[in-house]
Amino acid sequence: MSGNGKVRVFALRRGAKLDLKNVTVYNGPANGNNLGGVKNNGGTLKVFRSTFVGNNALAVGGGIANISGGTLTAKNSTFSGNKAGSAGGCILNDCR
Repeated sequence: MSGNGKVRVFALRRGAKLDLKNVTVYNGPANGNNLGGVKNNGGTLKVFRSTFVGNNALAVGGGIANISGGTLTAKNSTFSGNKAGSAGGCILNDCR
């Protein structure tokens, strides 16, 4: 699934749940956006056998931004070529 460099591929809000299995997330935004491929804002995100490639964030969380107390489980997955301007090129984990 691609963001075409313009839109975030997935965004979760508090209480939301998402399981990604055998999915490729790529080309998440760099276009004036602080967060890249997936933004987990207090939800529960489980990632299995998936690939995150070429996602970009101006500030933090190129591949996945796990913020605001979100829960993240990632197993048997690949992160490659994801970038962030200041922190968390692959994964930013903010445990507040």
